[in-house]
Amino acid sequence: DAMTTTATPLPKLEQEIGSTVAPGDRLARSRITKQHKLISGPGTYIKSGQIYASVVGTLGVTSTEDGTNNEVRVTLAGNRQLASEQVLSVGQTVLGKVVRINIMQVTVEIYSQNVGM
Repeated sequence: DAMTTTATPLPKLEQEIGSTVAPGDRLARSRITKQHKLISGPGTYIKSGQIYASVVGTLGVTSTEDGTNNEVRVTLAGNRQLASEQVLSVGQTVLGKVVRINIMQVTVEIYSQNVGM
């Protein structure tokens, strides 16, 4: 199960993995130590060293891509994506049209993302 694949043993969570959480629910202490590496992932945020849910969904913990940290995340029901996962990221290739240019910025209409070159 992807919701419980972890890099290192987990510190205590405030909620059970797989439980439904709501915005503002405290999920865990954010820790990065030699034994326990627990970081905030999608659907969560950190405030005062604590990880909180930012959306209603299912609590899970997964190993980060490099395998060095455990990421606390909240997954939306029905395979819906969080808005933050739909936003462009640095280095992503897009197909678009420049519609306005001023001294500080360029406005582009984006027609497609992840365009292969």
